[in-house]
Amino acid sequence: MSERHKLCFVTDGLERSGSTMLLHAWLGNPLLHLRFQCHVVSLGAGTDMAIELQSAGAAVHILEGGQEPTSLRGGTLALLRLLTCLQRLRPDCVHGIGAAAAFLAPAAARLARVPRVFVTPRSELRTAAALRLLLGGALRGADVVTASNGDEASRLAARHGIHPRRLRLLPAVVAPHRCSHQVSLPVLPGNPRVVMLANFHEQDDLAWVAESVAILRRYHSNLELSAYGSGVAGRRLMHAAQRAGCAEHVHLPGPTDDPAGVLMAADVFLNARVTDHAPLALLEAMALGRPVVSLVAPGLQNVCEDGVHALLVPAGNPALVADAIDRVLNDATLRDGLVLRARELVARDFAPGPAVEALAQCYAESLELVATFAV
Repeated sequence: MSERHKLCFVTDGLERSGSTMLLHAWLGNPLLHLRFQCHVVSLGAGTDMAIELQSAGAAVHILEGGQEPTSLRGGTLALLRLLTCLQRLRPDCVHGIGAAAAFLAPAAARLARVPRVFVTPRSELRTAAALRLLLGGALRGADVVTASNGDEASRLAARHGIHPRRLRLLPAVVAPHRCSHQVSLPVLPGNPRVVMLANFHEQDDLAWVAESVAILRRYHSNLELSAYGSGVAGRRLMHAAQRAGCAEHVHLPGPTDDPAGVLMAADVFLNARVTDHAPLALLEAMALGRPVVSLVAPGLQNVCEDGVHALLVPAGNPALVADAIDRVLNDATLRDGLVLRARELVARDFAPGPAVEALAQCYAESLELVATFAV
């Protein structure tokens, strides 16, 4: 292309999340900036992540309004603010990344007469049913919907009526600078440490985590669990820990500005997300050489293999979770094998270069198609 098109990414917010880190990995590739002038529009408040995205070469616009975009009123206000922003920027392509952005960005882009609209839902939208009803058609109106694997693509096609020809497979990626710490195999101290790293939504049931810790303490009396993140489900986890008699061994430090450092301090990473097909924290833990125990989520078997890269456990059974963590802590051969194979998997399948190249090519083909029709 002789001149760069203007590309606008819309994301749910600039707190650390799988959507934001996926965007950061994309923007870290110079190929994207050679072909496109990149803008980022955040539906939520900004943090230090805005500085990182600006350093990656994107102009950042934060639409703060005091209302959560996942409520009916907040979603309507966010839609109007986003529409105004897009009318001012006049991009050639809009790409909504994240559950809320995947619904709001297509509607605003169509009203602003943006030629092409891409969406990457990342996970299920946790919001009012009325908002899903009003804006569900926006997802079906996107030109291209990306999915991290075939199972997720099939679910999107079945649930939202998306034609398979509008679906593109785009694997999750891990930004190289997030995994630049010196990697070493876990060295188990006197107090084994299990780490969780996620945003704990209201709908998440984490009581089983406390039950798993209570079971593990029968064999590892000094075991500690630290759940980093925010959300009201964390309070319910503490209440469950109190009932299980292990509250002094369960910690909720809140969000962290150093996820890589948190993961490096873990002996086992526990993934409790079942709505994300490729949780970023899970991939980062693998890249950093931490053994992973994860609940089985739809499509996760396309990311990693049970017993090869991680131990996958069915949801709803604290005893099985405790057993998997105990196996990792006690079996050095199993632990070291999981770590080495998982690092190779991330380096091979989740490096940002190939994914960004494929995405940039998809943008270019789509926009050139628009130009052809315009002529």
